[in-house]
Amino acid sequence: MDKKNAKTADAKVADAQLGLRNLSLGGPTPTPANNNKGKDKDTKAKKSKKANTPAPSKKISPILLGMPDSPMEAQDDVDPYTTKIGGVPLWLQEDLPAPSKFGVCESCGKQLYLLLQAYVPLEKSAYDRVVYVWACNQRLCMRKKGSFRVVRALKLNPEYAQKLEKKAKPAAPAAKPTPAANPFGAPGAFDMGNALFGGSGSGFNNPFAAPSSTTNGFAPPAGFGQPVSFASAAAANVSEKDESSSDEDEEDAPEESREWPQSLVSFSPHYLYITEEVLEDSDTEDEIAQRYSHFMQLEQDVSEESEGGATWGGEAYEKASLPKGVDKAFQKFTERVQAWPDQCVRYDFPGIPLLFSYSDSTAQQLLPVNTKQHSKHTTPSAHRIPRCPACKGARGFEFQLMPNLLSLLAVTSQRYLSTEEKASLKSRKGADQFNIGMEWGTILVYSCAEDCFGKNADKDDGSKVKYFEEVALVQFED
Repeated sequence: MDKKNAKTADAKVADAQLGLRNLSLGGPTPTPANNNKGKDKDTKAKKSKKANTPAPSKKISPILLGMPDSPMEAQDDVDPYTTKIGGVPLWLQEDLPAPSKFGVCESCGKQLYLLLQAYVPLEKSAYDRVVYVWACNQRLCMRKKGSFRVVRALKLNPEYAQKLEKKAKPAAPAAKPTPAANPFGAPGAFDMGNALFGGSGSGFNNPFAAPSSTTNGFAPPAGFGQPVSFASAAAANVSEKDESSSDEDEEDAPEESREWPQSLVSFSPHYLYITEEVLEDSDTEDEIAQRYSHFMQLEQDVSEESEGGATWGGEAYEKASLPKGVDKAFQKFTERVQAWPDQCVRYDFPGIPLLFSYSDSTAQQLLPVNTKQHSKHTTPSAHRIPRCPACKGARGFEFQLMPNLLSLLAVTSQRYLSTEEKASLKSRKGADQFNIGMEWGTILVYSCAEDCFGKNADKDDGSKVKYFEEVALVQFED
């Protein structure tokens, strides 16, 4: 084979090994003007296709992506109904903050940094709802208990509760008149207590519907595909609440300190905008395998024609793969993320996380224990996640934080490092000088699947905000 043809084949094999590099994420509907450039089409790849090859179709996954928008000025960081990364925590009730223990690392005792504040009300819930995620910015604390904290805040929205009540009232039948009756006593009639406090008649409350007086920070950009929000994504996949009964009253917990430091450590805040995850409707791994088989056959044909049986290019072309020791979860993770590389949050409540690894302790907690080798079809399960201590119900996956958030918040900047880490930099050499600040592959957040307001919800008018600690599972770069 001449050198020109060999170089052409080499280039094609390189394309096959890159897998998803040439995926285009543009859709038939307009995308936000500030979407990342990772979705632009590769024009060279498009030209190389045969004329009769149909363009790959697009599909919208159930995942909603939190994408970085513009930086937020410090004076604008005042609205608890805004979804953001970085900044300081803002409370639904200013005079009733969360217990201050949630802002302290249980390992080193230093202040935690806020990574995300997400305003995520559920569509059929009468509560305003915010989820906070904190983390310690010391590398030594990364794998220690209490260095990551997640808190869910709920507060009744009376105006939205009235709207839910009116919307749920059954319409009068048109066929024939019926005697007047109490609509709250008829079979299947709406029960206000259930709608507000999670009774068996209300079904699951969707976390993402914005109240009448505020704007849902997770609402998608106008005009992008079909109308979608975190609320509608969650509603489509939520199973109805299992009936359960308990006569036990919630024990009164001792009063916890709510005195937060006057000056909180914080990263510079950024707005997030939400968009649907649009993907190519194709199996990328199969495409790579087909390309690999094609070039292996080409090599074999050339080898047979060559004198002495020398192989084309002097070496065999291997199937696309990641370096030895990297598991299939990481390969799947990188292939999925590179389609939208700027993503900071993946939201799917209740859904399934995108794992960073199949071999760490988090994977062992989520994956079947009797599976020797996990594949792309292995599905994580939440059945071994600790149950909600407030209602004893199951927890479900809600969202995960992605690696791009680390670079966006500049966690290794010296202004965010502890005094100890700054001092240690003087004695570090080589690559060790970069082992500073927090590092992780992804943070998986699991919250109460019932979005409970506690066991005594029926005795609480919901006028005061309540806080519930949820679960953060962290996968690291090994």
